[in-house]
Amino acid sequence: MKERRGVIKTSIDTQDLAKEAAAKWNGFTLAEKQPYYNEVEVLKKQHEEKLHEYWKTTSPLTVRKINARRKHDGRTKIHRPSQERDNKRPKGPFFRFIEMFRQSGDGRAIQEAGTTATGRGTINVAREAGQRWRAMSASEKAPYVEAFQKEQSDWQANNPSKGASL
Repeated sequence: MKERRGVIKTSIDTQDLAKEAAAKWNGFTLAEKQPYYNEVEVLKKQHEEKLHEYWKTTSPLTVRKINARRKHDGRTKIHRPSQERDNKRPKGPFFRFIEMFRQSGDGRAIQEAGTTATGRGTINVAREAGQRWRAMSASEKAPYVEAFQKEQSDWQANNPSKGASL
């Protein structure tokens, strides 16, 4: 097949070559295919490492320029992979409270009630959590505020350039 690489002129030649390659591949045993599978795994790992390094070193300005060009060409935007955003800011006190509320018996009961006249279960949980948060005294909110402040200071220590923008 390697000797035919240079003589491909049309899509018919490509189709014939693909059929020939498929027939040969299907004739291999699993043991004969294993070196190819191993090579693919190594190449995937190398690609992922290069891609991770690319996103680590690429500036947001470059991504904006690429996306502007893609928009001009009618294509979709590219985004940084989510693992690049793993240093998220800590949750605020209310979001800590609502997270705990959702896991509580009251929150689960509201969620399991499902759709009601006032909205879906998720909306009802958030609405009830908001009402309870507003009704809480400062001393009842204190554990959530303290946990946030502690995590915030740790986060700022580990992300000095990002902490300055607060």
